Amino acid sequence: MLNREQLLAAQLLPAGSFKCDALGGDIGIRQLSVQDIVDLRGLAGNEDTSETVCRFATRILCDATGKRMFTDEEWTLLMPLPLAVLLDLGREARRLNGLDKESGEAREKNSETGQT
Repeated sequence: MLNREQLLAAQLLPAGSFKCDALGGDIGIRQLSVQDIVDLRGLAGNEDTSETVCRFATRILCDATGKRMFTDEEWTLLMPLPLAVLLDLGREARRLNGLDKESGEAREKNSETGQT
């Protein structure tokens, strides 16, 4: 069983990957932490802006070990990428992290039936 220190030091593995033919390969998608969600909450009102899309991408792009590829400050490095790719990547990241509409509806249904 993990102890407190091990639990807090655990490295999150990638949530999955996204096959991106437009860029010629698979892209790693991070598991988002509660802290990531809190930090990103301020961007929620601006989901359709290129800045918001790029800032979200800095949080979800990872290598094979789950380590972030970009810092929050490096969001402008992603601006040359196709918007459609970043939007598709964001949708897949939300699905893999349980943040999409379907996951929310499933959680709501489970809570109504007393399941967790």
